[in-house]
Formats: sequence, C-alpha cells, structure tokens
Amino acid sequence: MKTKDLLYDIFEEQLLNDIPNGSEGFNLKQFATKVVREYLRTTSDEKHNVPPSIQDSFEKDLVDEVMEMTRKKIYGHPTPMAFRESLKNKKLK
Repeated sequence: MKTKDLLYDIFEEQLLNDIPNGSEGFNLKQFATKVVREYLRTTSDEKHNVPPSIQDSFEKDLVDEVMEMTRKKIYGHPTPMAFRESLKNKKLK
C-alpha cells in the first residue's frame, strides 16, 4: 500500500518482504538502518538533500523513528517473521 509517507512505505515494504523467513537473531537497529539508507538514497535521487551539518543527527533520528515504528507494528509478536506469519494466517481465514 502506498501512502504519502515515503519512509513508511519503504519500512513496510522491507518489513513484509525483505527479511528472510526463519531469520534468527533479527537485529532491529540493523533493520532500521537499512530502511533509512534506502529512504535517503531514494530522496537523494529526487534531489532532496540533507545539509551535511545535520546529516548524522537526521539519520540517527530516522533510525530511532523506524525502530519505534517496527516495535509498534509487530506489537504482540516476538519477531517480524512471526508478525508476517500472523498476516498470512489472517488472509487464509
């Protein structure tokens, strides 16, 4: 589903499709960093650049935001993979 929020769209795409099934030891910070890098790459392709003076803090804030989004999205499931499984099970019913 596409929204007006590019960061959320990238986050959801990665959460639902880019985490291998059976991934033991899911690392939330690595996942969030990957989402943020994709977001920054996409926005820089569209000529939206972050000034170098705030680049690090901007990226850190985005990583923190994606980590929080992940926690809220998968709430009640021990891993993102369990969350995805629950979505598949709901579709089958």
